[in-house]
Amino acid sequence: MEEQEDIPNIPVNPETVVEKKVETQSDLGQVMQNNTPGPQSVISYKKKKGFIDYFIYFVSIVAFLVWVAVIALYFLNKNKKEAITNVDTSEVTPVVTLVPEKKYNITTKNGNVININEKGEEEIVVKKEDYEFTGISGFIKVSVAPNKKKLCFESWPPSPQPALYVSDIEGTGVLKVNTNRRNCYWSGDSLKLVYNDVKSEKEATNLYVYDVEAASETLLTVHTATESAKPKLHTALGWSSDNKKVLCQYSYQKTPKDVRECEVDVESKFVNYF
Repeated sequence: MEEQEDIPNIPVNPETVVEKKVETQSDLGQVMQNNTPGPQSVISYKKKKGFIDYFIYFVSIVAFLVWVAVIALYFLNKNKKEAITNVDTSEVTPVVTLVPEKKYNITTKNGNVININEKGEEEIVVKKEDYEFTGISGFIKVSVAPNKKKLCFESWPPSPQPALYVSDIEGTGVLKVNTNRRNCYWSGDSLKLVYNDVKSEKEATNLYVYDVEAASETLLTVHTATESAKPKLHTALGWSSDNKKVLCQYSYQKTPKDVRECEVDVESKFVNYF
């Protein structure tokens, strides 16, 4: 806003008035010395705007704009909160993408371990040609672990070297447990196998437990197979529900048809014959 300081005017005839404008006080003093106000002149003084005046204007404008922005943000955030609060989440259903689990139907055919998929197509899991000591007969029996992650499969005579093997469900990571082993059964927790060995007709047969993680074999019937000079022929049948005992059957060599039941405590290796 312009400030104007006027020097008292001497009434004169309007037609003879001459107005002289000055911008600074020093100019005003000079004019007043040289031109004493008279009936024919009017001297006016207008103050010039300085830096401080412009700075005050600038700060005022910025403050006003900031205030407007703050008010706008306040109402904007308020509307967002109200919108979030009013969202009906009762009908929101999370989207879950399920990957179908592959189903396995594992069996043996022509000496190979195969899987029959959902379309009825046969997929070779373990090929007998990859194991030359299985002979023409290849693999005779296969057993799938309860957790569907492991396999146990066997080659029987007339194989040159009958043996028992374990692998992953896809037939990878094959390990040979031992030769002359058969009748493998998985424990309920899929951690162990029980099976028996195969020997000549004049020798006793024993039971063994195989720890899959440790890849180690343990003889269970260590002192009982030839007890009382009567060789016993043990055959593995499975596991108890608590996985602590092995179920089996046995007979004596001289009376092989007289088959009886037995069970073995896995930890103590105590055999209970019935």
